[in-house]
Amino acid sequence: MRFLKKYKLLLVLPLLFSSCSNDSSGKKNPGTGNDFTLKGVYVGTMKITKGDGDFEADLTDQLVYIEETNDQNTIRLALKDFMVNDVEYGSIMMPAVYEKKKDGNYNLDGYSGLVPIEPIGETTLVLTGSLTSEYELSFDVEGVVENSKEVLNVSFIGSKTDIVLNDYYFNFENWQIANPTAANNMQYSLPVSDIIGLNWSSTDGEVYRWMRLGQFNQFTVGQNSEDWGDRLSVQIRTVESQKGINEQLLPRIYSGLFYLGTFQDKVTPPHAGIRLGMPFDEEPLSVKGGFRYKPGKIYYECIDPTRPANVVVNEDLSDACLIEAFLYQVSSSASESEVLTLNNIRSSDRVVARGSFSTDKAVDSFEEFEFNFRWNDGVSYDANQDYRLVILATASKEGEFYSGAPGSTLLIDNLRITTRK
Repeated sequence: MRFLKKYKLLLVLPLLFSSCSNDSSGKKNPGTGNDFTLKGVYVGTMKITKGDGDFEADLTDQLVYIEETNDQNTIRLALKDFMVNDVEYGSIMMPAVYEKKKDGNYNLDGYSGLVPIEPIGETTLVLTGSLTSEYELSFDVEGVVENSKEVLNVSFIGSKTDIVLNDYYFNFENWQIANPTAANNMQYSLPVSDIIGLNWSSTDGEVYRWMRLGQFNQFTVGQNSEDWGDRLSVQIRTVESQKGINEQLLPRIYSGLFYLGTFQDKVTPPHAGIRLGMPFDEEPLSVKGGFRYKPGKIYYECIDPTRPANVVVNEDLSDACLIEAFLYQVSSSASESEVLTLNNIRSSDRVVARGSFSTDKAVDSFEEFEFNFRWNDGVSYDANQDYRLVILATASKEGEFYSGAPGSTLLIDNLRITTRK
């Protein structure tokens, strides 16, 4: 499949700081010229030490990604999914102030800031470095861990590569009615994708059927005027049915799902019509965007998902939102019989890569989320293989099992899927 509309950027992802980020396939020193820019992908050697020599690591063929920001004279460096000796340190991002010199080179000097590093804790980082017009990048970072006062030192020396990344961007500004023949008060909408072949869907086709029976009074996915830089965002909610009279067919708690895929309405059981994934022919690296989250107040737990109308209040549990991504193999991108569903997406051995973001904290203003695709052990992207890509978002992490808090609301905006070409 070669009909996806692509937005090509030599952009920046955060620094991929695990062994899977190593890649020596990019050519070094692509050449100088008038198009010199800081942003791009660099490969080199990184050395890390912490404490009094109790931790040392030397990483070769390490990729460093630099991106431009909206702040003048500022770029962003980041360490993402940093893993050494099977210990995960999470995603570490920090801006760096740059100054162009008369010779055309750049100083990266003077930034100092507090950055959270898991499981170390908050660390004060100071960065100094340089970037030359010959595409040579070098920097040193010195950090002091707030709690232990241990000193962390990171150094990097590398060169720019010709690796090109693609960016699939969704700003959710344009929407259309998904069921235009329905009465006005029964219509629901979905965002129009500008990228041919990557279409968004939701479970509101199922909610629509229940609304006509008087069992629901609101849809679960729609547009919201609160946004992250534009006009509109996607709103995903968890709602409560008006009357849970059918234990097998009608959930008491229903969490809307917003996803890449299609919906083919089935009367039973709930969620049976969800068809996850769209054909995709590039190696996905990461998903990021802006989000807001408000968890509902009262959490209802469904003990037996085969009886979704039966729930109990659980005061010990709180709701959490969830944004997930999956890449799975198919024998043919056109095969509909191999499309995965909620029943098998997490257990299927055809899923080769996945990633997720979740939080139970209330977020009152838009913040950025980001996660990488993690590949199964011993598996890598194969350009000769057919795949389907899934993005799945919900305001209730356990919503597919009919548990959650009515009123939980997740907003998503400016979503980006970044791939390696």
